[in-house]
Amino acid sequence: MITKDRKMRTLTPKRYTDLTSDQWRRVAATARRRVRRVCGVRCEVGIGRKWSSGRPRDNDIAIRVYLPNKKPRVPASGRVPDVFSIRLCRDDGGYDLLRIRSDVDSLADLVPTAGRVALNEPSATTAFILRWVDRRQAMRWGFATVAHLFARGAPRAVSVRVGSTMFRCRRLRPPPRGDRNDVCILAVNGPSDRVEARLIDCGVLPPEGNRPVDPMSVREVHWSAMNQEVGRTYSVDGSERIVGEEVFPDGFRLGTRRVDDCVRVSAATEGSFRPGTSGACWTFGNRAACMQLGGRQPEFREGIGQPLSRYLPWLRRTLGKQAAVVAVLDGMTRRSGSIATLGASMHSRPFVPAAGSAATPTA
Repeated sequence: MITKDRKMRTLTPKRYTDLTSDQWRRVAATARRRVRRVCGVRCEVGIGRKWSSGRPRDNDIAIRVYLPNKKPRVPASGRVPDVFSIRLCRDDGGYDLLRIRSDVDSLADLVPTAGRVALNEPSATTAFILRWVDRRQAMRWGFATVAHLFARGAPRAVSVRVGSTMFRCRRLRPPPRGDRNDVCILAVNGPSDRVEARLIDCGVLPPEGNRPVDPMSVREVHWSAMNQEVGRTYSVDGSERIVGEEVFPDGFRLGTRRVDDCVRVSAATEGSFRPGTSGACWTFGNRAACMQLGGRQPEFREGIGQPLSRYLPWLRRTLGKQAAVVAVLDGMTRRSGSIATLGASMHSRPFVPAAGSAATPTA
């Protein structure tokens, strides 16, 4: 029996979940291949609201194409199609025909945001406290931050400052590039009971014990981003209101790394996602959602983040089945302002405090 293509209803942001994650992944991958065939360049593809005359259209979904260099004038033969027609296979052997309009944006403006501060040393933020049991059955503590902070060959000794308390840490091996996760573990040096007491003293752990954090699933994060849910980002300067904008179902190349399941959010304040804020926690509905990876220059009012739940399987493979995120320094459940920042020294030198700098180089 021959089945005909069936035209799908027009999708809106609120109907994003009409398609499965795998179907959206295929939509993005198909659009990427077509753009490369037509334009002759590699691109990245997101799913977000359609923009018209400089303003978003809340009820229209668009395939947002990020080109390496967006040009004002392009011959018709080399333009991104105004509308993508994509066939999605059904269980009965037929196809659903999905028609989505396009938007074109610049890829060069989105950059990783592990930046440099006054000491000219790499700097980022960490807002996630880890706990696990090592091979000797001893309890260990650590922090999670972005892997792109550390260049190849960077020393493993790292200092993390939480308020006025300094923790000496050892950087563990990050996940392989094939995992498409931008995350790194910083294991705190010292006896477990002493480390735990210091974490309690500086207000990042409750004295009565702690339970593993239950972060939002990837699907929940994507739904929140597509529905313009309001959340917050937490950095060393406090918290900012954020709004979900876009989803990258087939991954996104940020700098030299490809990362999966990312979302884009926006904030009203300039510099909300500036260099040095990678690793910050994003929340939607008072639940931990993402770790910040990048931002849009030059104003840094837009950020790129990766769902925290993506990291849990790798953490447990690396640290053991009992590995968990036990605290999120988000300014709500913990003492306000207890957001940790870290710096990794590229040279052996003493630390010299600098105004506005939260990084601590370590020999």
